[in-house]
Amino acid sequence: MLLDAVAERLGRIIERFQAEAALRESEAKFRGIAQRSFDLIATSYLDGGLNYISPAMERILGYPPEMMKGTDWEDYILPVSLPVWEEGRRRVLQGRSVEGLQIEVRRKNGETAVLEVNGSPIIEKGVTVGFQAVGRDISERVLYERLREQALDLNARNIAQFAVLADHVRHPLQVIMGVADLLDDAETAEILSEQVKRINTRISELDREWVESRKIREFLKRYEL
Repeated sequence: MLLDAVAERLGRIIERFQAEAALRESEAKFRGIAQRSFDLIATSYLDGGLNYISPAMERILGYPPEMMKGTDWEDYILPVSLPVWEEGRRRVLQGRSVEGLQIEVRRKNGETAVLEVNGSPIIEKGVTVGFQAVGRDISERVLYERLREQALDLNARNIAQFAVLADHVRHPLQVIMGVADLLDDAETAEILSEQVKRINTRISELDREWVESRKIREFLKRYEL
């Protein structure tokens, strides 16, 4: 019985050592992957703030990982994104994962970056003690989308202005032509006619620009550019 008890105790110790070795190996693999990742990877604990920050953080935001250890994500997130971040953090701490969280953060040089973050809980002994975040810099994509929307909006306003301008100018021109036809002064009538023709030429150019603007808008929307 004594031998059985000793053997059982040794078995448990060996299992624990094996589990600890497997955990160390797993952590080493994780860190190896994180070190080479182009996406930033960070772990944060409720009682200690940011614990691990991958090297990509410095490339994306400019902060050396050692500078960020012990700080909180909220130290870098801009106020406009705090409500979104707090809601995502709340869900993760409830044991759920979040994907596609877009937050604006402050770079070390003061510029703004937009990150797309996926978060998952860190659970120990059935209790959520922190979370892991994986993020990528989507600043250029967001800037492109904003510029695209601005271009579409400007294009739409140009289309409207072309149509209004053409309509508002054509009617007065018809009146002027009618008045010119009634004038007894042939020289003045000719001058008026020439000016009307010049304006009509410009209106025809506006019509072509209006058509081209519509084609551009349809192209942008069709191909989601």
